[in-house]
Parts: sequence; C-alpha cells; structure tokens
Amino acid sequence: MEKISTILKSALLILFCSLFTQNSKGQTISYTLLVGDTAVLSVSGITGSFQWQQSTDSINWSDVPGANTNPIEIITTDSPTGEIFFRAQITSSDLCSSHTVTSNAIKYWIASNTTQIQVGNYFHGGIVFHNEDSGEGLIAPLHDIGKYPWGCYGYTTHASSETDGAANTLTILNTCSERPIAASVCDTAIINGYSDWYLPSKDQLTYLYQNRMYFGPFADDHGGYGGYWSSTEFDGDYACFYWFESGSLCCGCSSDVYNKTNDKSVRCIRTFNSEEKNGKLIFNPIAVTIPPVFGNEEICLVTIDTTVEKNKIIWEKPFNSGIINFKIYKETGLDEYSLIGIVPYNQPSYFIDTTSKPGSHGDKYKISVVDTCGYESSLSHFHKTINLTIAVNGTTMGLNWDDYIDESGAFVPSKFYIYRGPDAHSLVLYDSISASFHSYNDINVTNSFYYMIGVKKTNGCIIDRGSTNMAFSNKKSNFMAGINEISNHLQLNINPNPFDQYTTLSINETENKYYNIRIIDLTGKVVREYKNNVSGKFIIERENLQSGIYFIYLIGKEKNIIKKLIIL
Repeated sequence: MEKISTILKSALLILFCSLFTQNSKGQTISYTLLVGDTAVLSVSGITGSFQWQQSTDSINWSDVPGANTNPIEIITTDSPTGEIFFRAQITSSDLCSSHTVTSNAIKYWIASNTTQIQVGNYFHGGIVFHNEDSGEGLIAPLHDIGKYPWGCYGYTTHASSETDGAANTLTILNTCSERPIAASVCDTAIINGYSDWYLPSKDQLTYLYQNRMYFGPFADDHGGYGGYWSSTEFDGDYACFYWFESGSLCCGCSSDVYNKTNDKSVRCIRTFNSEEKNGKLIFNPIAVTIPPVFGNEEICLVTIDTTVEKNKIIWEKPFNSGIINFKIYKETGLDEYSLIGIVPYNQPSYFIDTTSKPGSHGDKYKISVVDTCGYESSLSHFHKTINLTIAVNGTTMGLNWDDYIDESGAFVPSKFYIYRGPDAHSLVLYDSISASFHSYNDINVTNSFYYMIGVKKTNGCIIDRGSTNMAFSNKKSNFMAGINEISNHLQLNINPNPFDQYTTLSINETENKYYNIRIIDLTGKVVREYKNNVSGKFIIERENLQSGIYFIYLIGKEKNIIKKLIIL
C-alpha cells in the first residue's frame, strides 16, 4: 500500500467555520495549526477591495501586510496568547457608494510542536481522539466513510494486531483480494485532503469510543446488529467490532449477523507524530451579507444628562449597516415631530437637546437613519422622559412624576428609583418603589434636599466603548428655586434654629435702619411679614406656623439677606 507524502503536504483541509469556532452536531471544534502551517481564508457574498486583519485577543486588530486578496493564504506564526483571530475589512462597491464592512472572525489555536496537541483539537484532517507524551496521536474525521463488509469470510488474513491498525490494514489488503471492503475504502480514501487513512485496530477503536463526545453521535443501526469494524481479526469467520450503541467490544461473537460478510460502519483514522508538518487549512468562505442600506433604528433610552441638566437621547449604533448619520426628532405638537439634530455615524451614539427644559415638562423623541445612498428611514417609536414635581406640606415632601414611555413596549420599567442628596451634585439612591406608583412621600424632612427619579433598563445601552442602563428625571429641590443664602456685610443671626415656640432674630447693623421681614415657605409663598423693623433684636413667635422649612427674607433699602428657618 503506497502512501503519497506529497499529497499530505499539499492537502486541503475543508472545514465549515463561523464566528471563532465551528459547531458540529452540538460539539464545538477547536481548530489547531502548527507554526508553519498554512491557513486559507476567504469571504463570500460581497465584492470589493479586501484588507485582512489579525488579532491575538479579538479586541486589538492590525492589518496583515500585503493581505488584500480573496482568498488569502496566511502562514501561521507563533502567538503570545496561543491563539490568533482573522477577519476581513471589505470596501464594497455592492452598495450605492463605497462602504466598509467587517466580516466575522475566524479563530484557531497555534501549537509549536505536536506535544501540545490535545484530545479534542481539530488538527490535520479531523478530531484528535488519542495522544501520547511523545507527540504522537490518532485522528478521526467527523463522519463515517460508509458501511462495508470486513471481507474474506472463511479465510484467515492474520491481521491480528490489537494496537496497530495501519499494519493490520496493510496485511488485510495484501492477503484479501475482495473489494470494496472496510480496509480498502480507508486505504484509498482522501478525506479532508489527507490520504494516509487506515482501519483502526480494536484498541484504537476503543479510544475512539471513549472520546466519542468530541464527534457527536455515531451511526449505529439501532436494529440490534450495529457496530464499527476494527482491523483486528478474530479468526477466518469473525473480526472484532465495537458496538457503540451498547458500549461493548465484540470479538468472535458467534452469530451469522456478526461475521465478516456483514456491512458495518467504517470510521477511518490516521496517525500524527512529531514529524507532522506543512499542514494546510482551508476555511469555507465567511459569508458576508450585504446589510440593508436603511433599516429602522430604535432609541435605547432617553434621560437627563446630570451634568448639564438637559435631555439626552441614546441609541445603540448598528455595525455594517451602511448608515451615514442619525437624525433626532422632537415632538413639537400633537404627534408632530420636528428635526432638532443630526449625528454622523462615526460620532458617539447620543444627542443632547440643549433647547430642552426638563424641569418644566417631559419630552418625546424619535430617531431615523440616513444610509450611504442618502435615503432616510421611517421614524422610530418614541421614548418619553420623566418629569418630577414636589409638593411641600410641612415636613412632608410629596414627590410626583409621570411615566417613562417606550412606545414600542420593548422597555417597561419595573421599578422607580428615588435619589436624594444635599445638593444637586451629591444625589444617592434613597429608596425604590414598584413602577405601578408615581408618587412618594418623604416624611419628617427638616433639611433641604434635591430629588431625582430613575428607571433601570436591564440590558442597558452600548454607547461606543461605554454603556449605561439608567434613565433619570429632572432634579427638584424642596426649597424655593432661586433662593440662596446671601452673604454680605449685613449679618442676620437666628437663635435657636431650629425652634419650637419662638426664636430671636439679631440684625447686626452699626446704624439704625429699617427693614421689612418676610417669612417664606418652600413654595415661595409669603406666610408672614413684619414691616419697618429697626436693626437690633426681633422675636418671632411660632403661632400658627406649621413644622417645616422656611426662609427669612430681610429686605432693606440698600441691603438684604436670606436665611433658612426650621420649625420643629
């Protein structure tokens, strides 16, 4: 039996591949090449100019110098991670204008010598199902070659080795002239580009059975007489076979249905060793589907940008979709939307509406895409922001807000999250309630706070290299907007503060001047006023004032001051 070594060196290993690994009958294949082997990569479904790229981590990519043909042959070199990824960037003329798309990636493992080849690797013609520390091992293809008789019934070939299927195969072919038989079909087969296949011995077939999980189901008859032939002969009438269905090795089973004349499944194998080299791996073309030049884009979230207090519209940027820019629309009348901004495809996928007034009302937004041909898609479903208001009743802060709405129904918040903080830049999560409710009472509040409402989207939104999963309302304080404590040369002291029954105002002024004193609640309403009071000390009785936060507004002809007042 003559083996042609040149065929081995130039063999083409035909594989099916998808993203990173190929799945066969539920089994994930780890493609493996030796340093110096050749990988042949190609893309189908698109024309244009090609630039192949490589990566050792699938994150950082670099162009392969001179690799701009389709297909391309890549000589495998060593990798610090022991693996390498390839993909193609194609500038396609199949679109209405030139547009670059990126293919899926192919991944394979790299071994510097055969001692690194592991059971389960797809290597040089099939799956490795047995290996030795010396760098030798056994390979079987993913599929049977068919069903054949063992041959030469009633005649002893003396193919008796239990460990060497290659020697048995040669012995069978030299002493048995019947064709085709299990040994002959393996001997003449060129499977995945390799021609040195043989019928496994009974021990080698046992290894195959023990590691069958790497191959997927094996074909047994399920009729009671199934099995796989080994090359180990028992006598003139019988040979050993492995019954995968029942998990048993049968040598000399005395029945007509088990003798050498019966057709049984044949899975050929080959041996690799430390001299293995010049492998060539041709991946089936990566199918690249030309994306639709305009498909509807959806908003991911609308929120309030907490740094500038303006509405922010967020979407996830689709890849390889032929988009030149995104258009953002805002509702300006009942179901009437006006264009407010355009974001190029190469910019981060968000837009800040600088004209928005989130403290006054909520807003609805939609987006569209414009493709490289200049066509605009239809508008997306709208998303609406949350608007928060506060009603103050003594020491109870009544928060009220409206719904976050995703018109498509894809995002329905399950909870509202209440944030609170002493100033607009220090809000932290304070509480949460079911999204069935749209109000919350913060009770026994005797300090000034800012509040904000949030909703969480489980899957979040990807914005280029960042991500977010929260949408926020406007911020609202529980004290009158625009009133701050003013510091000047005029001094006003309040003691005690907080107080229960009365407190004393001390107006520190070197000259006797007259001032009006107003007490203002958190809504901005003047609840009490004292006119024409001279500088010095002034007593304020509680009387009918409720517990809560107030402001003392001291108004003079030339000077004024505001101080916070708390009644217990």
